[in-house]
Amino acid sequence: MLVIEQLKLSLARYVSLQLSSAMNESNKVESSGCRFTVKPKKDGKPVLQLELFHRTVPHLEGLVIQFDLLSGATMADARRLAETMNERIIGISLGTPEKLA
Repeated sequence: MLVIEQLKLSLARYVSLQLSSAMNESNKVESSGCRFTVKPKKDGKPVLQLELFHRTVPHLEGLVIQFDLLSGATMADARRLAETMNERIIGISLGTPEKLA
């Protein structure tokens, strides 16, 4: 469960730091269904990758969001984590704190 909490914090920080000015300009909430897949990095280590179902979040268009796992995580570990997350997470919403509250 700790890994899922860390992933949520990582995504929240990324959105906050990288997209806040763009979201402030658009002044709306953008949402999309999503899923998590497992991809190997060039060094063979697994990462979780966020994939959007629809092109309804223009601020993420052309971006790839990957989550690095703790060292020692295997591809099987990553697949189990992705499966668990896909069973519990149905989408992503981006917006300012005021709009998402």
